[in-house]
Amino acid sequence: MPARKVRVIKKREEWVRRFKIPLVKGTPLHVAETIGTRYGDRLVRLIDRMTAQCKREVLASLRENLPDDMVGDASPANQVQIVFNGLRKKWEEAFGRIAKPTVDIWAEQVSKDSEKKLATSIKELSGDLTLDTSILTGPLHDMLDATVKENVSLIKQRVCQDYLNNIQGDVMRSIQSGNGLQDLIPALEKRGVQVRNWAKNVAMDQTRKAFNGLNRGRMQALGMDEFEWIHGGGSNHPREYHRDVLHGKIFSFDPEAENYLPHLDGPNKGERGIPGQAVYCRCTMRPVFRLPAGYHE
Repeated sequence: MPARKVRVIKKREEWVRRFKIPLVKGTPLHVAETIGTRYGDRLVRLIDRMTAQCKREVLASLRENLPDDMVGDASPANQVQIVFNGLRKKWEEAFGRIAKPTVDIWAEQVSKDSEKKLATSIKELSGDLTLDTSILTGPLHDMLDATVKENVSLIKQRVCQDYLNNIQGDVMRSIQSGNGLQDLIPALEKRGVQVRNWAKNVAMDQTRKAFNGLNRGRMQALGMDEFEWIHGGGSNHPREYHRDVLHGKIFSFDPEAENYLPHLDGPNKGERGIPGQAVYCRCTMRPVFRLPAGYHE
């Protein structure tokens, strides 16, 4: 499908010509953070149930099978392995059931938010022009499908399997060291906090990535090749390069353009990309429309 070019409507055009403005800008595209929050909350509810049961059953097994004077006996390890087999089966099935439906709902919400925010931005940029921003071209469908698969994998592997592998390792080390529950209880509590925080942070990060990726694809489908980089702020550890160098700069999606997408880690460092692409990047973009040469003459 050929890209539909954005144009500036007459009233806006008169204002642009009068003040000789080289380019016009829309509103910044900020994702609704409630989408990522709800996504993370759905995961955390199941995570809390998993970590509570794992802690309860593992400690019960050890208290029953770990004598005070036990050193190097394989019996407690065997009993704990049986417990872990049951926990692993239950929770891998539980996370497997909720992964795809949860991600599908989330992806639809992100897509709707992108559609709405981009339409508002274009309306501001053009002076009331309304375009269909619900476009989902073939490449956009592929991108959204890949995002869904990535998130399903994250839920099944990083949330469930990695957590169980980590606490199983903690248990076996506590048995081997002979320290028993002294080291294990704080380790289990720490693992629970870690997986909970990780899920919430990744839910927000994936939401920003999907939102910005959809905006990029839809802008290109509408013939909009350029955007202004907007630093997200709000982080305790901001990327200085994004804040001090990229913020406010105009970049193009076109690989042949002089202002093609910047390197994400610094001048000529790391891959090239868009706002939100780097891990935990909170930056976003503002659509811009560059007026053709001779426009003001």
